[in-house]
Amino acid sequence: MAIGGLTHAAQFARYRPEPIRQASLMMLLAACVSDPDALMSALRSLANESGSPWSDRITQLSLLLDQGLSLGEAAARVEGLLPEESIIAIRIAENTDGLEATLADEANRLLGQSSQPIGANIMTAVLSVLAIMTAMTCIVTFIMVFIIPKFKEIFEGFAVEMPESTIALIEFSDSVLATGAVTVLPTVFSLVAVLIVGQKIQAELLRDGRTPWLEWMPRFRTPTILRLLALTTATGSTLAEGLRITLSQMSPSRVATAASHVRYAVSQGESLTTALRSAGFLSARELRFLQAADRTNHLDWGLRHLAANIERRRQMMLQQLSAVLPTAVIFAFGAIVGFVVIAMYMPLVKLINDVS
Repeated sequence: MAIGGLTHAAQFARYRPEPIRQASLMMLLAACVSDPDALMSALRSLANESGSPWSDRITQLSLLLDQGLSLGEAAARVEGLLPEESIIAIRIAENTDGLEATLADEANRLLGQSSQPIGANIMTAVLSVLAIMTAMTCIVTFIMVFIIPKFKEIFEGFAVEMPESTIALIEFSDSVLATGAVTVLPTVFSLVAVLIVGQKIQAELLRDGRTPWLEWMPRFRTPTILRLLALTTATGSTLAEGLRITLSQMSPSRVATAASHVRYAVSQGESLTTALRSAGFLSARELRFLQAADRTNHLDWGLRHLAANIERRRQMMLQQLSAVLPTAVIFAFGAIVGFVVIAMYMPLVKLINDVS
């Protein structure tokens, strides 16, 4: 657990400035978006104050805006400038009177997300388990290779009668010695490789908040879809247009396919809440909540509230999971080490008693 915490802290310290920079940019855009001259001057100043590669992204954004592109189109073309959800929100709101408020809301959301990104919390728990498994596998392997053979020589030299647990342990140790290059070493190297790859994935999650390895789960993106739909209804845009913009910015995945089904169902006259339920974005209880909000003409509030509530529940679940998983792995490996110690010391105690 400590290993995973240190890993998370190191990655967090390295990449946390990225969402903070993104939030600062969003606040600057919110303050100056209504004045093109002031916006260009502020972007040039921000680029001069920032280091690479962030300054290069800001410069590219200012050049694209100067060429006449809209803010949403320009932000979408600059790789790594803003998260996907923020770009979609801008494109939905940029033709309405709510662009400034949308930019400010996205800035506040990014600031909150920078402290506890959900995907990074999942990866922290996974990395903690992998780190513990790697360390414990190395310890158990060392015992099997270097310690147990010495005990075996002692027991055989004194002709000590060994219990079944000790015999089974020695036989397992012999098999490890015989096939170590085929089984143990690849296992350890695989765990280390997965740990390194996981570090890189976690770095991406902490840097820009994306979770590409969960794009096949529509339910995981429910809060994002609900927030964008809430923005669509609040700014007066049609649901069909909001879903079209959302789909145009999303990468191909099961989430995009499910969102496409929602768009088609809405265009055929089906209610938004029923379409979301059919596509797998809502549970039955959440469907009833949104239907009640829709009947009272507060659908935008209901969508925002439900999105925030789902994310709060996930954070609580992930905190519990990140605390339980490493502890369970430690107990499991502790039981293995305990079995090894008991199996080896039972005949050793018998030998000492016989000698005395």
